[in-house]
Amino acid sequence: MTGVQTCALPILVLVDGNGENQIVVSPGANDKVVFDEALVASADALMLQNEVPHDVLVKAARACKGLVVLNPSPVRELSHDLLDGVNVMVMTRHEYEAYGQIKRGMVVVTDGSNDAVSYNNGVEVARATPPEIEAVDSVGAGDTFAAALVVGLVSGMGPSAVLRIAVKAAALATRQVGAQTAIPTAAEVDEMLRACRA
Repeated sequence: MTGVQTCALPILVLVDGNGENQIVVSPGANDKVVFDEALVASADALMLQNEVPHDVLVKAARACKGLVVLNPSPVRELSHDLLDGVNVMVMTRHEYEAYGQIKRGMVVVTDGSNDAVSYNNGVEVARATPPEIEAVDSVGAGDTFAAALVVGLVSGMGPSAVLRIAVKAAALATRQVGAQTAIPTAAEVDEMLRACRA
């Protein structure tokens, strides 16, 4: 993208000895993002994050005819225009508390190695405990959780089944350093599900 001020290090990721992370983002090109309305309209699902301008989020949510999932991170004001176009929100416990425990629609809350909880209009409808795993690096675990959740929901799974798969996929993503390289395959998630049932 030409003419856009960016920095050499757009994202700074800090990981502690327990594999937990803290991420600092420098918006740069994210502030200039555009989308293909026809492509978004035909998508089975659309995942949005607060790292792009609000008006882009609203337009994309309105354009999508499929499932619209919002990860409202970083925390900032959520307008009714945006929320009206969102089917599901996925956020961390800290974000959930910062937003005042949203009681609108389906909200899925993650909490690291603690239980993930799904709420419908503020009422708990499902809970899943992540498997015990020796975490090396949690970078990418939240994205993996959200991706597994979206795939499950688009496939027609209910809240309990979706959460069980998402927490296992996210746990698998913490086994090695890095985000993209640590994301498990569908086969690896299926294998862990079979092992957990045994």
